[in-house]
Amino acid sequence: MVDKKRMKRHIALTGVDERQKQIAKQLADMLEMMVFDCEEYICFNNAMSVQQLIKKANVTYFKKQVSKSIRELDDLQNMVFVSCNQHLLSVSDLQKLNDYCYVIYLFDSANLLNDGNTFDIKDEKFLQLCISADKRYRSRCDFSVDMHSFDENQTANKICEWLQTLV
Repeated sequence: MVDKKRMKRHIALTGVDERQKQIAKQLADMLEMMVFDCEEYICFNNAMSVQQLIKKANVTYFKKQVSKSIRELDDLQNMVFVSCNQHLLSVSDLQKLNDYCYVIYLFDSANLLNDGNTFDIKDEKFLQLCISADKRYRSRCDFSVDMHSFDENQTANKICEWLQTLV
């Protein structure tokens, strides 16, 4: 198993796949850590769903709440932080996470270009912009896992294997 004394204090999972919450639970169990679900935390503190918050306030307000929850991580120990949708994490949020978290980007290559929607991208220039943006985002993370061929348990094991290489 992983030597937690030599690790950063937290692990952050980012991406757009809903399976990341299940992966976070698996990983937390394997590493004897707790899960800090950013979305649940924000919703609980505001007594509203994400959609209600965005509708009542706006996306900017929600992004500020994400930043605030990341700052509050500093007071905690041994958490698997699950971010909301990657598009709600600013570059500065990603840098803050990287200060005390191993940031792991979870993606599904089958849905990479359309965020899980079932439309076809016919504009080649837009397609290249999507791929380029994804590569830039992924390059700011410590590790990335394509979950297309893995279930939640296999993905958690793959992350643990990577953490072993850091020790």
